[in-house]
Amino acid sequence: MDLQEIREKVKHYILENEYVSYAELEQFFEQIGYDYHGSFSSVSSVCDYVVFWSGWSKEAIDLVNDLYDEGIHKQPTPILTYILDGATLNLPLVKRDMQYKKDHWLPVVFHSISNQRGVRQKTYRW
Repeated sequence: MDLQEIREKVKHYILENEYVSYAELEQFFEQIGYDYHGSFSSVSSVCDYVVFWSGWSKEAIDLVNDLYDEGIHKQPTPILTYILDGATLNLPLVKRDMQYKKDHWLPVVFHSISNQRGVRQKTYRW
């Protein structure tokens, strides 16, 4: 399976399941046989010390980040989402909008803005 096919599968998975965490994507990657493991972190474009997830390859991070142009966005979510999905990061949580000086975790989920007909979307700086 090539990278474009994997990208389409991930996009379809998010569209079908809505509000998909990084932990849930890891489970999906395992199911389709995609090796996402690596030493890279997905971080905020606003503050490098706000970490969305880590332990992925650069290719896997780019794969999900590239879905932004197709209407797949990140949205903050309670930590309970990740606890229920079976994985968390061992970092302090982001508690407010500020420039952190050490790594902090902002739990996020991926969702499609196209599935939100008639619902006004809040735009996040992250």
